[in-house]
Amino acid sequence: MRIEICGGIASGKTTLARCLDDAGFAAYFENFQSNPFWKLFYENPGRYAFETEITFFLQHYSQFRDAQDANADHVVCDSSLLQDVAYANVNLAGPCLAAFTAVANAAQGLLGPPALVVHLTCSAEEELRRIRARARDEERGIQTSYLGTIRLTYQG
Repeated sequence: MRIEICGGIASGKTTLARCLDDAGFAAYFENFQSNPFWKLFYENPGRYAFETEITFFLQHYSQFRDAQDANADHVVCDSSLLQDVAYANVNLAGPCLAAFTAVANAAQGLLGPPALVVHLTCSAEEELRRIRARARDEERGIQTSYLGTIRLTYQG
């Protein structure tokens, strides 16, 4: 059984996954720093959006395949393919979104659906407070308007 946790930036995904890990789930944690485009995206979103989104999607897909191959009874991931699609729908358009969607549809077909998706929500203001508290330099330019747009995409 695979549980994927989705939500906005700093919504509590990793915190919940750690709690479930402590309860005996096999936890898989996103390693966002391994995405070579993550920092570049925050410096120049328009230039690096496609690279960032497709890399995160493929990293998560690979992680979920690894979890599937491990045959663990209860797996929890602090990321979700649904989350990747939501971010792509905000950050990509035109041919880039079409290419992302084609890859996402193919990969999701190969992987199959999770047993459960947990969607965490909190206000954009609370997310921004948490982002400021964790003090990642790359995230200092994030605005509540961006966080709100991501939240609306999840709800749509």
